[in-house]
Formats: sequence, structure tokens, C-alpha cells
Amino acid sequence: EVEPAPDKSHAYLADDPLDGDYDVPDYEGSYRLRRSYGKWDIISLARKYQPVDKILHQSVYKGGYLGVGLCKNNKAVTYFIHEIVLLVFHGAKPEGKESCHKDGNPRNNNPDNLYWGTHEENMQDLKRSGKPRAPTLNRGENHPDAKLTEVDVLKIKELWDSGDINQRAIALLYGVHYNTI
Repeated sequence: EVEPAPDKSHAYLADDPLDGDYDVPDYEGSYRLRRSYGKWDIISLARKYQPVDKILHQSVYKGGYLGVGLCKNNKAVTYFIHEIVLLVFHGAKPEGKESCHKDGNPRNNNPDNLYWGTHEENMQDLKRSGKPRAPTLNRGENHPDAKLTEVDVLKIKELWDSGDINQRAIALLYGVHYNTI
């Protein structure tokens, strides 16, 4: 009896020309970048104390970016997956450039979505994607741990500039540590 051909209508089953293993620059012989079923993994290659290849755990960092820790000469360095994909497919990072996602999606680490660009280009991509700029979301009084409002800060600056009251006294008035002032 002949087995039916696998259903390749789903993207994760379709043949992907990017599927395969790639050397991680500066870590050849220790780590490989692997694309399988549409997902990027970092593989720690077998060595004396680790008899088989091991898929490294990816952590989620601020902004939703995926990252892993790589070791070389007893020194650990954290890399974002998109940075490794950029190094493999687009070469070394040029001076003054940063990693950019064309669609603003931190999980879309396909080489055709990534490029080395200027900060301005990166911000334009972010603006086009419609996503808010991550570092400004929880700043000032919008931060969940904020103790002072913008009005409080303006009043504190007036008090400080007047020279009539010291830092510790202002801190007591507003219920914060003096280092906050």
C-alpha cells in the first residue's frame, strides 16, 4: 500500500530553501544557526563534556526580541537571534548601523525582513509598522512604579531652584527618597 504524500499546504510543512544549518560567525565549530519548520534555533555542537548537539533555550527580551547566550574562551555573550541571522546572511555589522526589522515584528527573523540600517531608518520602520516605540511606553508618570507626576516634578524644580529648602526636606514633602530628588 502506498502512503499518501504529506500535506504541504501549511507554511510550516512547505519546503523552505532557508531550512538547514549555518555556521555562526566567530563561533564556527561551537554553534550553528538552524532553520527548521520556519523557526530559527541556535545549536550548541557536541563536544567533550556535551556528547550530543543541543538546541539552546531562547529567552524573550524587552520588546519581544529572542536571544541566546553564547560562550567563547569562557566568556558568555548574549546575542539576539535577529543579530545572528543578520551576521550569517548579510555579513558583519557596518560602522554606525543597527539591526532593523522591515515589518517592526521582533519575532520575524527572516533574512529578507532584516537589514543593517541607520537609527533613523529603524525608527521609520517602527513608525510604518504602527507600533509604539518601546522605550517610551513606561516613562515618567506613565511608569507603573512612578511616585511623582509631571506637575510634582515642576514644583520640585521650583523649590530646588529657590534655594529655600534642601533635598531631604523636598523628599519628605513628596514621600520619596532624597536620591529621587
